[in-house]
Amino acid sequence: MLSHHDYFGLNPPSSTWAVIVGKEPLNALTFKRFMLRIKPRIDEAKARNGLKVMVGGPSAWQWLYFPELINHFGIDTVFDGEAEKLVVDLVERAINDEPLPKYIYVGRRDVPSVDEITDYKREPA
Repeated sequence: MLSHHDYFGLNPPSSTWAVIVGKEPLNALTFKRFMLRIKPRIDEAKARNGLKVMVGGPSAWQWLYFPELINHFGIDTVFDGEAEKLVVDLVERAINDEPLPKYIYVGRRDVPSVDEITDYKREPA
């Protein structure tokens, strides 16, 4: 599972700066370099052990602009939205080698309500 706040540098200020300097945003450049570096390991783990690769996070939507990279980097599922209610089922499906959706969008009806969010309290030291 991978998460990033700006996979391809499409969010401000990355996109703004890229337009000003006329270069690919640093977020996009470093993320693609990272993925290219680990791609052989991903491919091997997929072939040997059935590895599943899922991406998500606040910029998961950016993958929709680069569908060729979804296949190139071996991404099995793009998870767009809050994962709390759906991620356990998705991971169980991956572990059981069941088919995974290529893209999941979690709308407002699928996010936890305020009452469903656990209160975490820090114990005094």
